Amino acid sequence: MARRRAILFALATVAAIGVAATLVVQAQPSDSAVRTGDVARATSDIAKYNTSTPAARAEAAKFPRFGMSQGFQALTLDSAALGTVLDRVKTTGATSIRLDLPWGEVQPDGPETFRFDRVLKVYDQVLAKGFKVLPVTSGVPPWLVQSQATVDLYYSFLYRAGLELIPRGITTIEVWNEVNLELPPGAYTDFVLKPGAAGFRRAGEELKKTVAIVSSGLAPASTGGGTTAPTDFLSGVYTAGGKGYFDAVGLHPYSWPDDPRIVTPYNWMKRAADLYQIMSRNGDQDKKIWATEFGFPTNSGRAASARQCRRPTSTRASRSGARTRGRGRSSSTRSEISRGATPIPSTISGSSASTERASPRSISSSRPSEGDDSCVIAPET
Repeated sequence: MARRRAILFALATVAAIGVAATLVVQAQPSDSAVRTGDVARATSDIAKYNTSTPAARAEAAKFPRFGMSQGFQALTLDSAALGTVLDRVKTTGATSIRLDLPWGEVQPDGPETFRFDRVLKVYDQVLAKGFKVLPVTSGVPPWLVQSQATVDLYYSFLYRAGLELIPRGITTIEVWNEVNLELPPGAYTDFVLKPGAAGFRRAGEELKKTVAIVSSGLAPASTGGGTTAPTDFLSGVYTAGGKGYFDAVGLHPYSWPDDPRIVTPYNWMKRAADLYQIMSRNGDQDKKIWATEFGFPTNSGRAASARQCRRPTSTRASRSGARTRGRGRSSSTRSEISRGATPIPSTISGSSASTERASPRSISSSRPSEGDDSCVIAPET
């Protein structure tokens, strides 16, 4: 009997997103809203929105517990192809979809302009199909390569994103993807998590909606050579003062290429308990761990597991820096189960496990690997 291959993907607990409306009234920035370049105002508001509240954690707990991660690739499909994929996803019983919110796509021309149109066209189609949406921020705009990393940039990005997303019922956001592969925890906390969470929370307050923040889904990794183990990274976020800026902890509990029942150092399905111990020691035992990406091959043999994912990234996805790492693929829906690391401020220096605050310095986006294996969403042909 021919072997069947299957991929399980779980979006674990937390955060409520309302039913999508086809007509959305766009919220406008308030007169007192932080503006790009206003570092003093951004800093003040980061100090203000520094608490994970019981209401935010309760909001997070309403989010559907099973969904599909479609990442960046969904943004590259035309309406008909996307509709085909969404119909197939429906057949799995999934009720939520995780989609990229690419910073460079929203602000391609500079820090003062915001272009949500292409992203929102996809989001609206997904919402219209009855799915809840979990946005995950990704990427760095090309204009930021030679600029200085300042807290107002990410604050204004997620504040403006909140004004677009929250009226659509999207009240939970994941702040970055697999950041532990490229940034030290102190830099992530100071320049991404804190300002991003504060910006999204401010938008929620202005719109009188409770919102929730999921910290970056952490990839299986060890500490050293530019990457940080999830346990070391989360400890570093706490040390850097990030506790109040997330309402749930993101994790990618892959066990690839082995069955998740097999205990290995890289089986983060088994090791999720290690993260929870760190959370409990820091008084966060009431927060949940979200598996925002997860998948494993059910075939036998590591070579066959690798072949399951040996498909090239689309040209458009590569140009936008949607790097992929093969970890198993559903043969029925071809849904992306892993994008791997997205380009992030990779030249903010410091050892990967360091919790030292990074001072503003030039940042650059990494280029996608030309040879990466990928498991990307695509309609059957």
